[in-house]
Amino acid sequence: MDLYFQKGTNLTVDPPLGYSLIENSGDVVAQSIVIQPEKPYLYYNKRFLNALNSGAISQSLYDEIIDNQSEGRQVWEISSDIDVDKNTVLSLVENYGISNVEEDGTISEIIEDIINEGYQIIKKI
Repeated sequence: MDLYFQKGTNLTVDPPLGYSLIENSGDVVAQSIVIQPEKPYLYYNKRFLNALNSGAISQSLYDEIIDNQSEGRQVWEISSDIDVDKNTVLSLVENYGISNVEEDGTISEIIEDIINEGYQIIKKI
């Protein structure tokens, strides 16, 4: 699935490696990844390398994660002004039964409404 919703905030939702959060950034749509706190366990860091080797994440995304890990959880913007299909998002709004979404608004406004209703939009990178 390339796009889905998950209940929660950008502070609580943890998309799998290779997926991002879609957020409203003013009048544009931004794409961010969640970088979990760095852990000193070999198996933990090896999962990033395994994701890279399997093609789940790209070399540039792997580098972003490794270079920006810290002691705390981060939501790190990797791209701004991306295209998201409005009809696909509205179809998901209907499937999830989310109310209070202004369907005639811009995609950025629709995304803001979805987030305000307590959902995050998860998209495959």
